[in-house]
Amino acid sequence: MQSNFISLAISAMFLMGLHYFLAKLISRHVNAITIAFFTQVLIVVFLTFYIFITNTNLEPDKGIYLWYTLLASILLAVGIITLYMAIQKGPISIVLPIYSLNAIITSVLGILILEETVTIEKVLGIVLAIPAIILLTRR
Repeated sequence: MQSNFISLAISAMFLMGLHYFLAKLISRHVNAITIAFFTQVLIVVFLTFYIFITNTNLEPDKGIYLWYTLLASILLAVGIITLYMAIQKGPISIVLPIYSLNAIITSVLGILILEETVTIEKVLGIVLAIPAIILLTRR
């Protein structure tokens, strides 16, 4: 089971890395909002196809989870718009490492709220990520 989610995460890392590189490459010629728009449209198309072929049920167990889903979607939408604007305006070698710090926020919230296991390795990874990002973003 563990190797399945790890291989999915590694695949996502490579695909997203290539996506953001291409977004930066074309951002000199295409508005950031245009890139974000077409990205989201294609996500809807791919998700619709996936839902259809897998017969995925979209109804949450409880109504409150639909509201959490909507809130998460709004946060993602605003985050994506601001990310693409930052990619267009700044060097991708600085923008993406700063953006990647979102993993620290997610990890800390997972530990504090979801009661995920705290290990020395996790703490060390979170602590070392901050100076790593600082070094990567120095000009």
